[in-house]
Amino acid sequence: LVTAALVTPLLVLIVLSTGRGLVLLGQDPHLAAEAHRYALVQIAGLPCFFGYVVLRHWLQAQGRMKPVMWATLSANVVNVAANWVFIFGHLGSPPLGAMGAGIASAIAMIYMMVFLGLAARLLGPASVWRGWSRESFHLPSIARLLGLGAPVGVQMGLEYWAFSLSMIWAGWLGTE
Repeated sequence: LVTAALVTPLLVLIVLSTGRGLVLLGQDPHLAAEAHRYALVQIAGLPCFFGYVVLRHWLQAQGRMKPVMWATLSANVVNVAANWVFIFGHLGSPPLGAMGAGIASAIAMIYMMVFLGLAARLLGPASVWRGWSRESFHLPSIARLLGLGAPVGVQMGLEYWAFSLSMIWAGWLGTE
C-alpha cells in the first residue's frame, strides 16, 4: 500500500497531461480534449485501483480466488450500469459521453477496492496486518518489495502501453 501511495501522485501528473500529450502525438485536438476529460475523472479511482491490486494479490497469495473473481464479475455489472447512467444520461444524470465512461470506470475501481477490502477483512486472519507502524515505512523492506514488483509492473505497463499505442494509431486514422 505504501508503494501504491507513492506511485499515485506520479500517475496523477501523467493523467493531468493527457490532453496536451495526445495533441503532441498528433491526435485531433477535439479527440484529445475528450480523452483528457475521460482521464481526469478517473483520478479519483486511481488510489482505489492500486488498493484493489494490493488486496487482489494478497488474497491470491492465500489461495482465495473466489472473492477476486466475484469482485471482477460484479464490478463489470457496476461499470455497465454506471455507463448506462452517465454516458447516456439516465436516472436524472445528464448525458456525459466519454466523461461519463470515465466516471463509471472510477466508480468501478472504487467498488472493486471496497469489495476486496471487505473480503480481506472478513476472510483474512487478523494477525496478517496490524495497521500502520514504523515497519510499514522501513526503507530496505520497501526497496526489496520494489525490486520484486518492478518487473511485474513493467510487464503490466508494457501490456497497457501496447494497447494505448494501438489507440493512438487508430486516432491517427482520423475521426471520419
